[in-house]
Amino acid sequence: MQRSALIRCFCCIVLSGCMNPLSFGPGRISVSNEGAQIVEVPTRKIYISESDKKVSAIRFDLSSETDLHSYFDGLNIQIRCALNDNEYADSFGSGPFVGSGSVNLAAPYNGMTASQQRSDGRYIYTVYAFGDLSASRLENHTFKRYPLETLQFSKLSCFIVGVTKAPVLFPRSNEFILTHDQFLTALKTFRSQK
Repeated sequence: MQRSALIRCFCCIVLSGCMNPLSFGPGRISVSNEGAQIVEVPTRKIYISESDKKVSAIRFDLSSETDLHSYFDGLNIQIRCALNDNEYADSFGSGPFVGSGSVNLAAPYNGMTASQQRSDGRYIYTVYAFGDLSASRLENHTFKRYPLETLQFSKLSCFIVGVTKAPVLFPRSNEFILTHDQFLTALKTFRSQK
């Protein structure tokens, strides 16, 4: 009796969150982090903006055996990021972009091109996250932003998710991660190139 109630409770939690909490199962796709670096990009790549003003952000280069363009067809694609598993969150992940180009798969469909493939058959994508090299946290009913350089964290991580209004498990990718040491190395490289 208790086991049945526990299983029903777990199912309700999963469906109410609409995301599979396990690292396997329905709706999971695998992406590989091919590298991360800090770059300057126009604000229109990170925020809803037409400005060409430059902003610093973390760029993740990803590859996958899955064509995300068709896999997430009909879903709203979002990039969700966090520090130390949600201690801080950043709602401004942008992409995935096809290759390193300008086609944003999360944007409304406008006759966008098909995904790019490497010679090994893997599809390539770019994701931008942590605009202004900062993360946000809810404090006193408002989001406050903090520079990443001043925060103590072990890792920052992101994943791609396709969402819809229907009560189903949202398909998502595994996390792609940048450790604190890797972040500091990327920041040092970025500053040395300026």
